[in-house]
Amino acid sequence: MLLVVAAGCGDDTPAAQKAKAGPAPPPTANKNAEKTAVLMLKPKVDKQYRKELAPSDFQPDPTGDINRDPFESYLVAPQPNGPQTPVQDECEDHKVAEKYAYNDLKLIGIVVRGTRNFAMFKDPTQTGQIVFQGYCLSKEKARVIEITPSCVRIEIRGEAPPGAPAPPAHEDKRCLHPNDIEIQ
Repeated sequence: MLLVVAAGCGDDTPAAQKAKAGPAPPPTANKNAEKTAVLMLKPKVDKQYRKELAPSDFQPDPTGDINRDPFESYLVAPQPNGPQTPVQDECEDHKVAEKYAYNDLKLIGIVVRGTRNFAMFKDPTQTGQIVFQGYCLSKEKARVIEITPSCVRIEIRGEAPPGAPAPPAHEDKRCLHPNDIEIQ
């Protein structure tokens, strides 16, 4: 019984193992001649189907009638490809307290001096930040519209998310004494 188990463990017979170990015999010349394929060249396209390309063939055609671009969709309105004018940032040169949020700033003083009025806001670190009319205040880039003897009118513009229009701007008013009655 032990011989039957030992004989069943091997999967190759000694004759098969010897055949695998030796190199394969080289093929004969007759077999190679039969398997070789002849390389056949295709004939050129007839002259009646050929077209000489001109520079007008590479010009864009918005209608798609003459020179249709296969990668352009004529179902969707194309985006303007002209030079895009960069949006001018009004706050580029005059930013004040841009590290702090608008709600963290507190109006503590207004100075009315002829045509050049200015106001002072206090940030969370108790540092005074001086703004003039036209300056931008805080992270929100709130633009100072008007400085009166008692209040500061501010326009707050929201940031536009990528690919979407900016939310509409709204005005806010910060007064030195917010509980006082406003005199017109």
